[in-house]
Amino acid sequence: MSIEENKQLAATFLRLFSEGPADEALALTTEDFRYWVTGDLPMSGTHDKATVAQLLQGMAGAFKEPLRLEILDYTAEGDRVAVEARSTAKTLSGKSFNNVYHFLFKMRDGKIERLHEYMDTKHVAEVFG
Repeated sequence: MSIEENKQLAATFLRLFSEGPADEALALTTEDFRYWVTGDLPMSGTHDKATVAQLLQGMAGAFKEPLRLEILDYTAEGDRVAVEARSTAKTLSGKSFNNVYHFLFKMRDGKIERLHEYMDTKHVAEVFG
């Protein structure tokens, strides 16, 4: 795939990842997809495709409306796409959730093979802790 196609794949995944449905987001990944999240939160660590499906269902149930994820910038080279983004949402308890992210995608054969997520884990703990 071209760099532009890889960037579009990353953007589509992030839109589906935040808004749903989870199965459409996961359809864009390889069978051996791995998702890694920074920090020491309950969701931190490396997850396979089945675990990511569960994480997405839990995330959807934490907010009044779907998480709004805004892509700020891309950097892409070869089979990798880096995305800087920020999110906004209201939790079920009414708290504001406004986080910042760096996502690193690795593509293979037109699908997402690996995704690393870096975010403000302190903010997550403050809002949901």
